[in-house]
Amino acid sequence: MSQDGIRESLLAFHKKWYSSNIMTLAMTSNTDLDTMTKMVEEKFSHVINQNVVLPNLSDPNPYNPENLGQLIKFVPVKDKDMLTLHWVLPYS
Repeated sequence: MSQDGIRESLLAFHKKWYSSNIMTLAMTSNTDLDTMTKMVEEKFSHVINQNVVLPNLSDPNPYNPENLGQLIKFVPVKDKDMLTLHWVLPYS
């Protein structure tokens, strides 16, 4: 997959799944509740509720064998030194 294809896939994923109805926010602060509420409303009120319905992930292996074991490289859009890894573990 080309780098443009990866970027387009990431943007499509964001467009499909970035919805307030499946998000949770937890905050801790020594700031008073009114100030925290105002800050959260300013930062997150633009997140639209797209009424996303989460898929049923009860299948112990949600990934197809043909999608496993691939090396995908891409060039980031922003200059950030951050890596996030997610490991899929079987349900017990």
